[in-house]
Formats: sequence, structure tokens, C-alpha cells
Amino acid sequence: MVVTLALSFLLVIAMTLIAEGFGTHVPNGYVYAAMGFAGFVEGLNLLARQA
Repeated sequence: MVVTLALSFLLVIAMTLIAEGFGTHVPNGYVYAAMGFAGFVEGLNLLARQA
């Protein structure tokens, strides 16, 4: 699951760079919020598996 999460982060960053290349501004806060939320959920998932 962690590998999938890391690959999805790379995909989000790539899509943000492509959007910026076409002249559409994507606020970094949206990207960071999505990554933070996904990391938080994955952390909860890892804790749930250990218990």
C-alpha cells in the first residue's frame, strides 16, 4: 500500500506540472492537503493492521 501511495504522489506531482505547463495554476496547498490526507489515512491503515 505504501508503494501505491508513493506512486500516486508522483502522479499527482506530474499532473500538476503538466497543468502548469499548459498555463493553469494549481495552488500548492491543494496538492499538499491531498498528500497529507492520504498519508494520514495510510498511517491509520497501518496502525489498524498491527492491532
